Amino acid sequence: MKEELHHIDLDSLVRMHQSASFRLQAALLNGATWQEVHEQRELVTELSIAIQRRRTRPGNPASDPTERSAGAHPGAPEGEIKP
Repeated sequence: MKEELHHIDLDSLVRMHQSASFRLQAALLNGATWQEVHEQRELVTELSIAIQRRRTRPGNPASDPTERSAGAHPGAPEGEIKP
């Protein structure tokens, strides 16, 4: 499954993660077996990892350290806004 997730766009991954998370929550609330919960948790984890990798892969503007917010100054730690 991990290899398949590599080819899916970010929006689809996020929707899949939300759906899997809801199914996991329902399984927990409805007293599903440990095996069912375990399988659902693995899927949610794989999707979370795929989303994180997609967001931080090279070429993604959100992961480019040279693209700082307009309010940040060069000496500030990333994400810190100057006064």
